[in-house]
Amino acid sequence: MKKENKIFVVPCGELKNRIGANNLRMKNQKGVTLISLVITIVVLLIIVSISTYTGLENAKETKESARVVELQLVQQAVMQKYTKYNLTGDEHILQGVAYTDFVELNSLIAEIQEKIGVTIELKDDSANNYYLLDKTSLAELGITNTEDEYIVNYTTGEVLNKTKLVNTESKEPLYIYSKTSE
Repeated sequence: MKKENKIFVVPCGELKNRIGANNLRMKNQKGVTLISLVITIVVLLIIVSISTYTGLENAKETKESARVVELQLVQQAVMQKYTKYNLTGDEHILQGVAYTDFVELNSLIAEIQEKIGVTIELKDDSANNYYLLDKTSLAELGITNTEDEYIVNYTTGEVLNKTKLVNTESKEPLYIYSKTSE
């Protein structure tokens, strides 16, 4: 049995009505168009980039704040040891290795001044009063989880982060001293 192909002849006016009805049905369909999808993706990318940038800035600020807090912790530990030294007179209480290279110390201060344009003067003219605190010395002071080295002066309460010198973003020196020593 053979199938017969039937050909329909549709008058021109009726064809226009059918095409117009199909177009009207397509316009009434609700759905996501390609343009709305692209706009949504672009908006989401903008939101993600803003939040990522903000997160990175917060991470930098946190790292710099942690350096300042660590500097203050070292100073507190140094001042406690110095108080104990004053009470007992035992020089073994003072942690660190005597830092006798006063030329290098002055060049570190000059480097800080060059980086940030602020004048810093050491509070003590004697190189014999400065000590280098490495990781081991800091651990004996109760400060762990640091890779930095510090130069300290027990009598003036000066503390200088020898490793980093300056916070890169805020341009503040990683140097403090005891205000009571002035």
